[in-house]
Amino acid sequence: MKRIKEKGFVKYIIYFAILVLILSFFGFDIQKFMTSEIVQKNINYIMDNVIDFWSNYFKPFFDMYFLPIVQWINENIIQVFIKIMNNGDFTVLNPGNNLIPQIN
Repeated sequence: MKRIKEKGFVKYIIYFAILVLILSFFGFDIQKFMTSEIVQKNINYIMDNVIDFWSNYFKPFFDMYFLPIVQWINENIIQVFIKIMNNGDFTVLNPGNNLIPQIN
């Protein structure tokens, strides 16, 4: 029988709390560390790069490939709901409605 490995978020929270307790036992001040100038510069550098990656690489890719699919799904789901609301009468729908998405 295979044993199922359970990976839980709570486990990581407990590990983090234990790590904080161990560090405080040895006199490490997390607040002083996090407010130091070097750590703040590093955090700002990482955040700037994450924002740059999102704006210049991921968002254009998402807008080009994923957004048209989502729009097509939404348009077809709306058509189905209109049919359901009209008791199955498809005559209220666009007669020229194709299942090919139209991107404006």
